[in-house]
Amino acid sequence: MYSSNLFALQIFVWHFILQISTLYQKIDIQIYFFDFIDNMGERYNIHSQLEHLQSKYIGTGHADTSKFEWLVNQHRDSFSSYIAHHDILNFFAIAENESKARIRFNLTEKMLTPCGPPPERADE
Repeated sequence: MYSSNLFALQIFVWHFILQISTLYQKIDIQIYFFDFIDNMGERYNIHSQLEHLQSKYIGTGHADTSKFEWLVNQHRDSFSSYIAHHDILNFFAIAENESKARIRFNLTEKMLTPCGPPPERADE
C-alpha cells in the first residue's frame, strides 16, 4: 500500500514538473517575442552604436578602412594574443626551439610592421 502511494506521488510530482516546465517555455517564448518587438526600434540606432565602437576600438575599422589596415589590425591583435596567452607562447617556444623571451621579443618586433610596408596610394 505504501509503495503504490509513493509511486502515485512520484507520478503526480513528475506530471506537475512537466506542466511547470512547459509553462515556463511558453512564457520564455512570449518574453523573447515581446523583446524582439520592443527592440525593433533600436535597429535604427545601430549606426550610432557602430560609430561609437569604431571610435573607441581601432580594430573594428570604419567605412574608409583599407584592406591593408584591416590586415595590420588582425595581425597585431593575433600577436598580442599570442604574447598574452602563456600556453601559446610556451608552444611556440618549444616548436621553434627558442626561449620564451626570444619568442616574445620576435612577436613584439613583428607588431611594428606585421604586413610589410603600406602599399602606394593612387591619389585621385
